[in-house]
Amino acid sequence: ATNVSLKLGAKEDEEASNYAGCGICLMTIFGLILFALTSILLTPMLKFFGATVEVLPFAQEYTRIVAIGFPFLIANTGMSKLILADGSPRYSMISMLIGAIVNTILDPIFIFVLDLGVRGAALATVLSQAVGAVWILRFLTGKKTILHLRKENFRLRRDIILPCLALGISTFVMLSTESILSISFTSSLSRYGGDLAVGAMTIITSDTSTSDCLNLSDYFLQSSVQIICIHTLSHLPISLSPEILIL
Repeated sequence: ATNVSLKLGAKEDEEASNYAGCGICLMTIFGLILFALTSILLTPMLKFFGATVEVLPFAQEYTRIVAIGFPFLIANTGMSKLILADGSPRYSMISMLIGAIVNTILDPIFIFVLDLGVRGAALATVLSQAVGAVWILRFLTGKKTILHLRKENFRLRRDIILPCLALGISTFVMLSTESILSISFTSSLSRYGGDLAVGAMTIITSDTSTSDCLNLSDYFLQSSVQIICIHTLSHLPISLSPEILIL
């Protein structure tokens, strides 16, 4: 998206379209690779992430289906940035809302009406991602965008791939570090607090994302982490005074 913005700023619209098309191809390829690795290494990966014996069957059932949507997920994330680079923030917001609305509608239908349970939640997620990807791609190939992608723009080019990787490596390292910290935190919660602590942290993370817009995230997160720590420490096989627990 950064390279696309640079090319658009230089009035090189055709080259910007080539960067966008090549980027979409790369995102799709990386999504397919991630899907293949997840399918092959599913069980050991989930155990490494902290899945317990009780949760593992549900995690396997859910992740096995959700992994199919990885190409859509990665493409959605990247293409929404391309829409921003194109100068259409309203359409970028709409693209994110479409997936969320479709998922919200399909979840109760698949889970409760069709009685699909965990599989229903996974299918709803994949379908919502697919709908979002199709909508964004339709916009990027339409007449309302400067890029106006065509079939010849969707080609892998070495002179485009290398600059994209050079600009994206810093973000990749940063997000990878955050993921490693999240995995370590989840594993620790699973080991010392059990499924209840992991579930509580998942809810807290979701609520924190929502409360960001209200500037309540810092207070809410600090309070929630204290509650989890007290619950976790109280189950450790050592004796701790109430004062230490509160601290």
